[in-house]
Amino acid sequence: MNKLANSSAEPSYISRLALNASPFSSSANADSFFNSEQIEQRLNLLFHLVRSSDKVGLLFAEQGVGKSTLITQLQQGAGDELRIVRIDAQSSADSSSLILQCLRAFGVEEEEGSENDEYKAHLKNRLKRLLDLNIRPLLLVDDSDSLAPVNLAIFKEWLSWQDDEGFLLQAIFTASRVMPELENIDGRLQRVDLPGLTEQELSAYLMQRLVSVGFQGELPFSPKEIKKF
Repeated sequence: MNKLANSSAEPSYISRLALNASPFSSSANADSFFNSEQIEQRLNLLFHLVRSSDKVGLLFAEQGVGKSTLITQLQQGAGDELRIVRIDAQSSADSSSLILQCLRAFGVEEEEGSENDEYKAHLKNRLKRLLDLNIRPLLLVDDSDSLAPVNLAIFKEWLSWQDDEGFLLQAIFTASRVMPELENIDGRLQRVDLPGLTEQELSAYLMQRLVSVGFQGELPFSPKEIKKF
């Protein structure tokens, strides 16, 4: 059964276990969220950072641990008090397209202009208006260590904007490393590690992923295989 880890074996094990899809897809969705005690603590901390502080969060862990799934959960759990734009750095386009995506998500009309000085002025004003309405603008950047340097520099500049009331924009970045290049964001950086599952949590996690794609029965892994995982 350790062939489950091999993508080339997917057709045979999906049929053999009567699954309707791959249980270990890398795409993040609500059904794939496994809420262990440690993961819940990190999610609560991220909510605290964006709702009750001016910190910029950096959620870091090795690839595949669940960073994208966790910020998806944050996004789905956010209420009307947050206005969120999410950027997937792996598929982010050129800087102009990235800026336009953010402007639209925060409510800046395209015809208001996207030239350098114009978009900055319009975006600043929009962020201020949102804050006046008690709505916090939040930038979620997934896989931020894949961002082009020019795009990272743009986001860092936006995060430096402030008025008499405080900073205009908050952000949560995810990355597979601690990203020292984020250190100089006005002392706002708060790193949050995302630990891997413990051996005790792994069986429950595997069962949840299998059940989410139609599996019925007992966990098809032996204690020896669980130990190996």
